[in-house]
Amino acid sequence: MIEQMDESSWIAGQAVPPLGRGMHFQIATTDLADLYETCKAKGTAIFRNWEEAWYRADDHYVGQVQFIVRDPDGYLLRFEQGLGQCKAPKTGRIVG
Repeated sequence: MIEQMDESSWIAGQAVPPLGRGMHFQIATTDLADLYETCKAKGTAIFRNWEEAWYRADDHYVGQVQFIVRDPDGYLLRFEQGLGQCKAPKTGRIVG
C-alpha cells in the first residue's frame, strides 16, 4: 500500500524526502497505452519514457512494455504490460 503521510501514519523512522531512495514498485496493467497518455496529459513526472524491455529469466527472456513515474514522495512506480516470452528478442532494450 502506498499511503499519503499525515499525523496518523505509521512511521518507523525519520521520514526525510525523497522517501523512495531507490525503491520502486512494478504494477501490471492491461491498458498501458491509455495509462501512459493519461499520465502525460495530467503532467505527471515521467521518470523513464515508454519502452519495450526484455529481461533474462534462465534460458529465455520475458518481455514487457513499460514506463516509470516518480510520485511526489520520490517512489518510482513502473507500470507494465506483458509481451510474453522468447528465446532471443529482436527489438527493445535487452537486460541481462
